[in-house]
Amino acid sequence: MFFTAAGIALLFGIMLVAHRMTLAKGQDIPLVFHHHAHGGFSCMTCHHDFLTPVSTPATHRTCIACHKETPEVAPVIRDQFHAFCIGCHLKQQGEDRSAGPVHECRACHAHKADIRAHGHLY
Repeated sequence: MFFTAAGIALLFGIMLVAHRMTLAKGQDIPLVFHHHAHGGFSCMTCHHDFLTPVSTPATHRTCIACHKETPEVAPVIRDQFHAFCIGCHLKQQGEDRSAGPVHECRACHAHKADIRAHGHLY
């Protein structure tokens, strides 16, 4: 039986989106959205110029920008960010590999003291 990657991803509740995000040091990563969390959103939610294409991409918005505008899902998002960001960075550090600073913490954590409480991620 033949399955496409997109079909398998939807089976497991993940939406694969043909988007990429460039990180600070030029690293380019694919964006993967969980269907149960993002399935009800229109592309216009984050891409304001989606229906009016111009020669330059729509204004860049960080993930946290949209999530802060939907506070009803804030606790779920907080847990996902912590599991994804902190989990990966601590794993990298545990393997004596460079993990880099996590500046996105400051989007939610206003004070360095809050960030330090989670480890050396600032």
